[in-house]
Amino acid sequence: MAAVDAFFVLWRDRLVESGFRAGCPMVAVAVETNDDARQLARSAAVVCARWQEALAALFVRHGLTEERSRRLGAFIIAAVEGAVIMCRAEQSTARSRQPPPKSTTCFSMPCATAPPVNPGPSRSPQPRDLVSSARRSRHALARPP
Repeated sequence: MAAVDAFFVLWRDRLVESGFRAGCPMVAVAVETNDDARQLARSAAVVCARWQEALAALFVRHGLTEERSRRLGAFIIAAVEGAVIMCRAEQSTARSRQPPPKSTTCFSMPCATAPPVNPGPSRSPQPRDLVSSARRSRHALARPP
């Protein structure tokens, strides 16, 4: 769960450094697209799917089932994106420093206690991998899928 925590911290730091002007371009595109730019919404969906796959792979390597890993990946993406929106709206990171809700703690417990499942030669995605993916996604949003 350190990678997930680091991803939240990264966004919190970006928000503070930008005076709460920074935000995720994927959310902006998904929220602001209209019928004249449907390809942008499809591109945003592709970006979300890539992030979810990366997170799911991380969780599977740490002992969660594939189904639970996909659901948890979607939950974390929604939590990060929602946290960015809330912090921008409130011009504060106070909520992002609060302890996680019990459901998040329950999700993370198997990750903390289960050994990695067949880790093989590949490494787990790191926070920088998710950040790099987010940066690449900005460019992908400009292209149709």
